Amino acid sequence: MDEKEEDKQPSLDDPVHKARVVRLLFLLTPVSFLLCFFLAWVQGAAMQHVLLIAGVGAAMCFGAGIVIQLMGSKSWMALVAIKIAVLLVGKR
Repeated sequence: MDEKEEDKQPSLDDPVHKARVVRLLFLLTPVSFLLCFFLAWVQGAAMQHVLLIAGVGAAMCFGAGIVIQLMGSKSWMALVAIKIAVLLVGKR
């Protein structure tokens, strides 16, 4: 291997790397749900709040996989758009 191949960082535009990241995010979605559920339950939250927290955690993990699949290395722009939307909704 020459130096250029060793110094090269993995990119989400590389189809193989992107597929691995997306597959991992999809596999971790139920784990995220269970972990969020457990942590909220241990802290004594009401069951409706526990389910809300766990659902949001799982949806964010699944959503990240979808956005990375669709946008690749430009997926950071989706996070900026969500942040702007939350700020606009929060102002009301």
